Amino acid sequence: MKHAVEKILLRIFHSLPENLEKRMLYILFVSLPLIIYKALRNKKTSESAGAPAGERIIAGILPDTMPEKTGNGEICIRFSGGTDSMLAAARCAEKFKKVHLLTFDISTGLNPLGLIPSDPANAECGLDMLRKKFGNDRFVIVYDRVKELRNSIYFEDFLPSSDKGNYKSVTFCTVCALAMHIRTVQYCLKNGIGFAADGSNIENGVFPYQTQHHENLSELKEFYSRFGIKFLINPDYYSENVAGILTELGVYEKGTDRNNFLFRRKTQQFCVLIQYQSLCRILHGKNISLKQELNIKELIRLNGEKYGRLIREDLRPAAGQQ
Repeated sequence: MKHAVEKILLRIFHSLPENLEKRMLYILFVSLPLIIYKALRNKKTSESAGAPAGERIIAGILPDTMPEKTGNGEICIRFSGGTDSMLAAARCAEKFKKVHLLTFDISTGLNPLGLIPSDPANAECGLDMLRKKFGNDRFVIVYDRVKELRNSIYFEDFLPSSDKGNYKSVTFCTVCALAMHIRTVQYCLKNGIGFAADGSNIENGVFPYQTQHHENLSELKEFYSRFGIKFLINPDYYSENVAGILTELGVYEKGTDRNNFLFRRKTQQFCVLIQYQSLCRILHGKNISLKQELNIKELIRLNGEKYGRLIREDLRPAAGQQ
């Protein structure tokens, strides 16, 4: 029964206009019960939670250590304001003179029942904590748009090779993260920054289709290197107590619960797309096949030249800073 509902939801989704923003009301309407459940439960649900033991993959990647030589002393981090990217920013602040926090606008402007106040400026909550610890002059926060590029990658590169009757055809994290990485490369080139990083963690890297799986990170590392940028794989990739480390560093207050729904809504944007993705996965059931749709690794290998041209030909002016 649940599998049939999954197929119906996907059939409706794929019949709508080829623009994720125009599909957002439908996505929100269908996902609202799951959002309410998460708010009442007040805990984070991981994509990897409850996965059969035989389908879990142990990552085969060595995290990077912070470099001794840092070029001009600047680094760019994909920064959501969440705990993982907060720790990445703190680690980089210990080594680099200036940390650019690149925050992407994925908010919808929709806030039913007041449950999901979503604004890229939510990341400033984390920025204030970081500045309090390391100083105001160590960080600059930058806001950038990614929705147009995300649409292009999803409808042109990802979806044509997907089974539209399978929940993995709505694995939005893959295309969204790839679009963010492309924009990060553009930002680094525009601003003469030779290092980039993010808060990747094994918690979100169990399955090959997850953006933080070791195969995808290794491919991204090579992709960045094509443009003379060193992408640092999070030194805390295997850490399970990220909030505890931030508390030890003096960034978080003692007792901060990273999984608290209200805390997460206060410190970062709320992604409606991932709620729909999670709903379809739940309806699909525990029979989660490792036979996947295109992941970041495959998308780069199939379309790397295209993304390279995009980066070189469409270096837009740097996003506004504050």
